Amino acid sequence: MEAVERFWAGLADNVVLLVVVMPLVGAGLVRLMKPSGADPVYFTGLVNVWLTAVLAVIMVARFEPGLPDAAEFSTRMTSSLSWLAEWEQPPTADTTTEQGGAETEIPSGPWRPFGPDVRLSVGVNRYSLWFLVLTVATTLAAFRSISTDDSRLVSKLSWLLLTESAMLGAFAAQDVILLAMCCQVSTLGLFFLIGQGGDPKRREAARRFFRTQTVSGMLILFGLIGAAICHWWMLATVEPDSANLTFSLRRIVSAMPRLAFETEAARDLWTSVSPWLFVSLCAGFLLRLPLPPFHHWWFRVSEHADSRVVAMMAVGYLPLSFYGVVWILVPLFPEHVAQIAPRLFVWAIFAVLFLAVSVVVIDDPKRKLIAAGMVSGCVAFGTAFFGDAASIQGGLLLSISSGGSLALLFLHSVAAKDESGSKRRRASRAEEWVRRLCVMIGLTGVSVLPLSGSFWGEFLILQSVFRRDAAGAFWLLSVACLMAISLRQSWRVFLPTSSRFTSISEDGTTTPMTGHRVVPLMPIVFVLAAAAISPQWILGPPPFFDSDEAEAALSTGDSNQLVNDEPAKTLSLAKVTPSAE
Repeated sequence: MEAVERFWAGLADNVVLLVVVMPLVGAGLVRLMKPSGADPVYFTGLVNVWLTAVLAVIMVARFEPGLPDAAEFSTRMTSSLSWLAEWEQPPTADTTTEQGGAETEIPSGPWRPFGPDVRLSVGVNRYSLWFLVLTVATTLAAFRSISTDDSRLVSKLSWLLLTESAMLGAFAAQDVILLAMCCQVSTLGLFFLIGQGGDPKRREAARRFFRTQTVSGMLILFGLIGAAICHWWMLATVEPDSANLTFSLRRIVSAMPRLAFETEAARDLWTSVSPWLFVSLCAGFLLRLPLPPFHHWWFRVSEHADSRVVAMMAVGYLPLSFYGVVWILVPLFPEHVAQIAPRLFVWAIFAVLFLAVSVVVIDDPKRKLIAAGMVSGCVAFGTAFFGDAASIQGGLLLSISSGGSLALLFLHSVAAKDESGSKRRRASRAEEWVRRLCVMIGLTGVSVLPLSGSFWGEFLILQSVFRRDAAGAFWLLSVACLMAISLRQSWRVFLPTSSRFTSISEDGTTTPMTGHRVVPLMPIVFVLAAAAISPQWILGPPPFFDSDEAEAALSTGDSNQLVNDEPAKTLSLAKVTPSAE
């Protein structure tokens, strides 16, 4: 019994690392099983995705999301393995011994890295948790819809699992190099997945996607490496004996605002370098999000690529822009964020107005839903720069609900064959009602209707915007109403037959989608229902920006309310969050 408890404790402590690594192992096993035939290859991958799903459930249970917690940004279940570093044990000055008449210092100090400390460090916080869960659930549903008769089965399954591992690693990464590498690997994996399935124009969409996102990944890498080097240089000016080049995101984000004002040299360096680093990171995250006028690549991918790939991007690729702003940009560059937030909000307002008009004038239901999802992403990204609890939590709910709803609708549209692979089984009455329920939940989340997570997220964002600009809140409310009215056509199109999406094969033939296998979609439905019925269970504690304690903290400017492990907490968040006591 004691051995079982130790095994469970070790598994639970490293469950995030296992969730990230398991799909990578599955991709390798799928390649190794290729000579055995299609069925063993598919079974190997299927076992892997189910094991990843079980580990994700353990991760959620271990995280205990329903308990009150003031540390919304605290990283838990962190696993850190040395990747590229030489370790040394410095000697203690007063410890010597005699060897052949000569005094020799005995190394007895603490071990520390010598040179660049690159680590395989992953963890999860309250905001990355649900993006990880949705990515795992979407991959499971996408995997279950792939037929063993596919001529590119091994290639599709291996790239699917590799891309899943990279997406999970991007959300869980606590190291600069790991985050940049996961961004680039996910771009490469999606490039091949887009080119392998869809209509005849998919290769053009894949090339445009790859060009845009490669530039985005390089900008993010440049900004993060520059921040790491600046942190090392500033630390050397303050503590020359203990300074080492670290790539830990938590250390860099938590220490940079303090180190930038420790010495005059550090202040001069940060004043001259920080604008370039901020522009690089902001542009990188901006290109990753389809914010007009940089949205054409997403329209082409969603229109010409396989619906499974579009679903994975909706929950595991696009939301990284919002998460990167909240986790890196806002706490690392508070002065620049405060200056650009109003301008970026105006840009977001014009972008959502353009997209809302597009939702009205577009006749194709599929493109109409894509434009509606882009509206939610632009609103979440634009208001995340405000840095307060309402806008960040509202953006989280909006990103989870809109991305999950798009993934649910696209996965539901995928044609699924029965076990024989030759004919489609006629859906029973119970399955038909479950399919209708899935479509209703998806359309409700995309339309920002009441009793959806998107509605509660929009409500929190409106509350935050109204404090700053009543006109901006009015425009956001108008856009939400316009989207809800214009998407009525989608309800009439999708509900009678549960789905009207079509799959276009390489020869140009069109096949109606049935999507009767809805069991793998249930985890996504569960997350969307939780966000709609009990948003507090997704967000944790309610924001305290209206409490008397918050007003007192805001007036006194007390920054001691930060808990110990909150590197991504911004100054504005610190002032409106009560202490852990």
